[in-house]
Amino acid sequence: MRRKFAVLCMATAVALAAAGCGGGEEKEAQMPTVTAAPAKEAEETKEPEATVSADETASDNQEESASSQETAKKAKKKKTKAKETTAAAEEGSSAEEIEAARAKAQAEETAKQEAQRQEEEQARLAQEEEARRLAEEAQRLAQEEEAQRIAQEQAAAQNVPQGEITDQEIQDSGGVSMEEAKSIAQSYVGASLDELIGAIGGPLREAGRMPSCQGDGTGEDAAYEYDGFTVTTYEKDGARTVTGVE
Repeated sequence: MRRKFAVLCMATAVALAAAGCGGGEEKEAQMPTVTAAPAKEAEETKEPEATVSADETASDNQEESASSQETAKKAKKKKTKAKETTAAAEEGSSAEEIEAARAKAQAEETAKQEAQRQEEEQARLAQEEEARRLAEEAQRLAQEEEAQRIAQEQAAAQNVPQGEITDQEIQDSGGVSMEEAKSIAQSYVGASLDELIGAIGGPLREAGRMPSCQGDGTGEDAAYEYDGFTVTTYEKDGARTVTGVE
């Protein structure tokens, strides 16, 4: 810009000098040539930049195209090689050998699938077993809580301290009938009441007790009510002996 301005100033000075000397027409004809040169020079300076940018873009596009073509060629070669490997494996083999190889591959795949199925089945069975165990444990705890509740109700009805009722005394009768339970109780006459309770379960309630005339007269006679019969005992110093079943 400074160079252009200086040229214009020089041209103006020359034109004024020529006008004073009588040669104005010749100098004015030369002015367009002097002023046109910088513009043309500027255009020549800019043109290579645009050409370089276009050449770089074209070069990048060519490189990307070449890379894509190279990737496609590699994939095609790999696919072709796989086919050639399979064909080479079967080449020179009889139809029976080819069929046997295919059957073996199929059998291996089937065995693999079966092993996976069995593994999944074992995992499922293990989960079901764990769920069943947890359910049984919950049921057992519920039964124990129910038995304890019944024992507490019986103790409250008889005004018997809870500490005197043991786990052995609240055992289930094992599903025996009333006649069977009575027959078993009769076989325990002379034995410990605790052993009888272990066989048929605890009584429904204590029917009563009184001082006993047996022994030295310091013991007690007690009666325990079961479903359908009553068991009488002689008790002294914590020992309870079955004396009869009615």
